[in-house]
Amino acid sequence: IAIRRASATVMRENMAAGINGRKTINRETMVEVRKIIGDTTDKIAISAGGRRWKPETYVDMVTRTKMAEAHRESTANEAVQRGVFYGVISRHGATDACSRWEGRIVKLTMEAPGDYPYFLDLPRREIFHPNCRHVITPIRNPESLQQ
Repeated sequence: IAIRRASATVMRENMAAGINGRKTINRETMVEVRKIIGDTTDKIAISAGGRRWKPETYVDMVTRTKMAEAHRESTANEAVQRGVFYGVISRHGATDACSRWEGRIVKLTMEAPGDYPYFLDLPRREIFHPNCRHVITPIRNPESLQQ
């Protein structure tokens, strides 16, 4: 809980100041965590799924995940404002559950016509999970990618 609270505070303050470097945010988050819980930061963090993490590794995962979420949502918002209602999920040769979503077309707004899934409704165990590196690239015409 302390790491999540610290990372939320640090990310909010840094993003508002135009600072978006992951290493800077990680470093400042660890400083904030140490303020909250003191020397116990050398202990292992346990995630909701029961996985054990070194605090620095967990902070990096939280930072990467939150920044990726913000990027996806801002990409979708900006695209929809321009009248672009679809996106394609990046491909990079994933070997986990993400692989089934690579290259798939998604809706950036629920109201978009067509039989495509809405990107915020996709199962988080399969795509856009913590540490996921997939991004969405807006596309105006989904038929242009289909063969």
